Amino acid sequence: MSHIEADILKLGGFAKASELARLGYSPDSVFAAVQASRILRVRKGWYANSDCQQPSLRAFRIGGKLTCVSGSIHHGLWVPEHVGLHVAVPRRASRLRTADDFRKRLAAHPDDAIVVHWSRSGLGGDRHAVSIVECIVRTFACQGQGAGFVVFESALRNRKLTQSDRTLVFNSLKIADRPLGRIASTRSDSGTESIMKLHLHALGLRFTQQAFVGGVGPLDFLIGERLVIEVDSREFHSDPYRDRQKDAALSTRGCRVLRFMYSQVVYEWPTVEGSILAAVSRGDHQPG
Repeated sequence: MSHIEADILKLGGFAKASELARLGYSPDSVFAAVQASRILRVRKGWYANSDCQQPSLRAFRIGGKLTCVSGSIHHGLWVPEHVGLHVAVPRRASRLRTADDFRKRLAAHPDDAIVVHWSRSGLGGDRHAVSIVECIVRTFACQGQGAGFVVFESALRNRKLTQSDRTLVFNSLKIADRPLGRIASTRSDSGTESIMKLHLHALGLRFTQQAFVGGVGPLDFLIGERLVIEVDSREFHSDPYRDRQKDAALSTRGCRVLRFMYSQVVYEWPTVEGSILAAVSRGDHQPG
């Protein structure tokens, strides 16, 4: 890595021409680094390293930072499937560019894949993305309660929020979204579990998450005393043999096990819901 690349990295991944000048880089040396493809000219007067992550690069070229689900990905959070690049820009920004060419104005070349979030306050965060708190709040507002809840629980699970951060998220949510802020916890091991948790809560079912059974281990969800719900997440493929062993061990303890895949929980919820409610109506959750 060249000196100029290392210095841009220290500056946060993007650097102003004036910042590089203060570090002793002349316009000619900066131009030479661009010509050698060591660094990129992102916008007028701004530069980045050639290996800069594409989402961040495209957001910066537009004139903002990653936010909402795009920013959540940058911060290492699990997000539901979504469409578009979500970019936060200052409220008074007037010279937005396209994501692929800083010479073209976005207004003249609209792009349906770009979702612009106009910010009334400071964007916060770093030069790539707004803060995690802002990303969560924006996800609730833009993508709805389901996506917002999933991202919120992912941040909690990964210990990326302080207690004051959590309070700030809660206070920033709409009144209608705050009940979800109260039930969010660190217990969901995956986004699929967060989605299932949200659905069970909406059904009014009382459940225990990560209940531990000796000789079996933790259960994703336990309704009553005997109805077990296990979900296979999108990011981790389950071990079929181990799953069957677990199901068999639970069966010997008088439990009924319902196991669902990510695709079922996300795309076939009515069928999943029907299966769970049928089991409850039969009393499968009650002691035998």
